[in-house]
Amino acid sequence: MHLQLQQALAGGVHQHALRSPTTMWRLDLVFPVVGDRQVVVEFDGSYWHRGSYERDPRKAEAIEAFRPDRTVVRVREDPLPLTRGGDVPVPLPTDPFTAASSVVDHLMSMLPRQQETRNRAKAYTRGGRRQGRQLADQLTDERGRVLLPPPEHLSTDRATAHQDRLR
Repeated sequence: MHLQLQQALAGGVHQHALRSPTTMWRLDLVFPVVGDRQVVVEFDGSYWHRGSYERDPRKAEAIEAFRPDRTVVRVREDPLPLTRGGDVPVPLPTDPFTAASSVVDHLMSMLPRQQETRNRAKAYTRGGRRQGRQLADQLTDERGRVLLPPPEHLSTDRATAHQDRLR
């Protein structure tokens, strides 16, 4: 889904390190919004984030307090409950295009965006799964990224969903 969002929004930084005087965070994705504003997109998979209902919103609030120019949006995979008003629910299983489209629609509705980004996002969501997959494959080829096998503890359905999220 990272590549899908990159195609739809552009300018994103993956696995961005943010350090405060007391804490270091690894942010899944950071996208420019308007001016100095940025949006942080954190992915909360149901396996890795189960039991972190209190920790996840604390991290978001701490990032926003340290960097008021950033808005944190958490993408919460079903069955995880939403933790804050800006969270985006994503069903499990789902394909990367559907998940990314939900995130893009949410971001377009809540944050000011440059017209170029709005046009790019609209073109992405109108293009459908096939175009989204082609664009993600193209980006994957350009980056020479090697997809990792899913963790051994995941079931077949969850392993497929995990692999799709890596694309």
